[in-house]
Amino acid sequence: MKNNKKKYLLMILCIITVFILSSCSKDIGQKESIDDSPIDNTTESKNTKSASYKKIEDYLWKEAKDTFSPYYELISYEITDYKEDAKDDTVEGVLNYKIIYKNYDKDPDTVGYIKEAKEKNDPNYKTYYDEYLQQKEMNMEIKAVIDKEGNITLYGDNDPTEKREWTELKMSDFIIGNK
Repeated sequence: MKNNKKKYLLMILCIITVFILSSCSKDIGQKESIDDSPIDNTTESKNTKSASYKKIEDYLWKEAKDTFSPYYELISYEITDYKEDAKDDTVEGVLNYKIIYKNYDKDPDTVGYIKEAKEKNDPNYKTYYDEYLQQKEMNMEIKAVIDKEGNITLYGDNDPTEKREWTELKMSDFIIGNK
């Protein structure tokens, strides 16, 4: 009888542990689809962000949503290596911007290139299928300039060597084949 009580007690403890662990296992960085704001994974603490930093951060996320959400579900973003320089009536922020995204949830076998690979017995079919719903990341180095009216213009470095060559860009420039 004592042995049975121990077994039941152990079983109940295991169930409680599994329940607690499963409720804590939600992926970090994921947002609920109803919530339109991302998880902020920036490296600066909320207390040390300048007004310019916050303005650039909000602008970049809005531009990313407007540009990429027709194609992907945007999960979160991260800003690293932020450097700010105030010159005359402008503020320049140079930063690395990472967007975490994934394809919208749907059966991968209904997607054109995956469907075609399956029909042609393409050896890459399984890879295409498995990778379709995985999270991916997009990385970009950006210079954001806030002018005296508060307008923001984005620039990208066309020369990733030692010489900096900043040219104006739009988020849509990061879409392959969009020229």
